[in-house]
Amino acid sequence: MKECLLLLLVFACGHGAPAGIVPSSSCKDASSKDAAAQAMDKINLELSEGYIFSLERLSNVGLLRHGETGVVYYLTIDVLETDCHVLSKKNWRDCKVRDIGGHPVYGQCKAVIYINKVHRVSRLYKYSCAVRPVPTSKIALVCPDCPVLIPLDNEEVQKTMRMGLEKYNKESMQANYFSLLNITRATSQGGFITFYNVEFTIQETVCSNTTDIAEVSKCEIMTCEFAHKGFCKATHSQSARGEHLNLKCDLFEPEAAEEEKKRHLLEQKLDHSHSSTANISLGHDHTHDHTHAHSPSHAQDHDHPDDHRHDHDHKGHNQSHAHNHTQDQGKHPHHNYGHSDGETHEHDHELALDHEHKHAHLHEYEHHHHHHEHQHESSTKRPEGVVYMLPSMDKPMILPSHPDQPVADPAQPSTLPFHPDPQIPGEREPTIMPFPTAQSKECPADFKTESKLIKEVFVQDPLFKSAACEKPVKSLSMFAYCS
Repeated sequence: MKECLLLLLVFACGHGAPAGIVPSSSCKDASSKDAAAQAMDKINLELSEGYIFSLERLSNVGLLRHGETGVVYYLTIDVLETDCHVLSKKNWRDCKVRDIGGHPVYGQCKAVIYINKVHRVSRLYKYSCAVRPVPTSKIALVCPDCPVLIPLDNEEVQKTMRMGLEKYNKESMQANYFSLLNITRATSQGGFITFYNVEFTIQETVCSNTTDIAEVSKCEIMTCEFAHKGFCKATHSQSARGEHLNLKCDLFEPEAAEEEKKRHLLEQKLDHSHSSTANISLGHDHTHDHTHAHSPSHAQDHDHPDDHRHDHDHKGHNQSHAHNHTQDQGKHPHHNYGHSDGETHEHDHELALDHEHKHAHLHEYEHHHHHHEHQHESSTKRPEGVVYMLPSMDKPMILPSHPDQPVADPAQPSTLPFHPDPQIPGEREPTIMPFPTAQSKECPADFKTESKLIKEVFVQDPLFKSAACEKPVKSLSMFAYCS
């Protein structure tokens, strides 16, 4: 009995809080602020639509120690929308927050992040964000002539988008035409001249720029991993003197192309290193003959005169291929792999793509390689997350129901105890507890913005002051309304 009591005391002291309770912490603590910044970085990288969020202030924080050096943070972060689209992959610190003239969007993200500084691990487990525009009525009181948001299906919005897309395809000189992905934002501004400002995303199609531009609407979107996407801002003005269109588009390199570019640069560096090492230390020629083509077949022949030969034969997208490495003298001095006399090995690769790859790309390094993944390579799961775009608080709202969303039921722990940590050998992964509802006495932190309007809507909005409620009702993922 004494032994059991002793174990319970040790457990309680080691964890610092009763089971199932997340202790509050301070929003002014440097470690909590750093955790919020890291969570903001990771949330933005997860987003595939919309705009990058900027960290406005830490609104509430709880934390649980995990092991000797780890901490699980439960963060409530007030955020503001920036004018950077998520396709840009920019850091939120480098993006401009929308001012009153850009019709601001504000909100909150709740996030659970595990940080272990000793092992250099930072892992986002969950996030749930809800954002909404500042009510038009509030903007009109401060700035009657400022642009206001309008519906994306507005006829003038659609017209402005079509004019902008046609202008881009005519003047961009890209190898392929681009087609609409999504209209992401639209505002209008009246007066002697009426302005329609429309923001939209575009994606590369399979049609070359020699195609009749009248047929662009029939072009299929390029589904290849190297397809380029872009973000456009079109401003269409109308006055008694006529119409005018301004257009600005940014084209972004796909992640696959960036990785392929890095791989090619690394290969070139290694080729140079191989040649130098061979000539200096071995006294024999070491040449590589690489043939790269944008076709389903991709062949590489590497000739090594001193009985060291690699034959790579890649024959199409629906076949497996083998690497047969032979070597007569054990390990090669400048390769980390090798075989004893007569030893060979084969890798059977299942190729990922089952379509013919016939379209051209903007860069020569954008062609398909099929790299097999080794089972010993560790990987972590992507965080569970959701973003809600809500109407302004002066409009009625029906709460969405997401029974299948993993973050929609914060009452259940999401990670099993004693599950091995994927990044720290010998340690277990933390158990993610239900998101705390208690408000820390040392929160929220001070606002960074000087805008009285932004401060006002955060204070008045019933959704984003829920952490301080005594009786929160109506859950929205990890959010709750005040009654």
